[in-house]
Amino acid sequence: NWTMEEVDNLTVVVDELSSPAFFSIGPNPVVNTLNVYFSEPGNTAREIRIYDLSGKEILTTSNNTKQLALDVSELSKGVYLLKVSERDNVRVKRFVK
Repeated sequence: NWTMEEVDNLTVVVDELSSPAFFSIGPNPVVNTLNVYFSEPGNTAREIRIYDLSGKEILTTSNNTKQLALDVSELSKGVYLLKVSERDNVRVKRFVK
């Protein structure tokens, strides 16, 4: 698995297999509650955002525990992106509703 990030018009490919797991999600596809599992508690508040594929921000919250339950029952069926930021560590995962 790998992710692409754009930094000042430069595309960087990050090998996730060599990076420690920052978080995982489930179930995927989701019906009502998306669980976010972090590898360890955060030292600072993590910023959690959900976007639709057009880039529109749907939800934003913060958390510093090892698990978070997000209510996504009001989301329409489709594909969404979950972005988690903690300091300079940013990861994005895709999920289906």
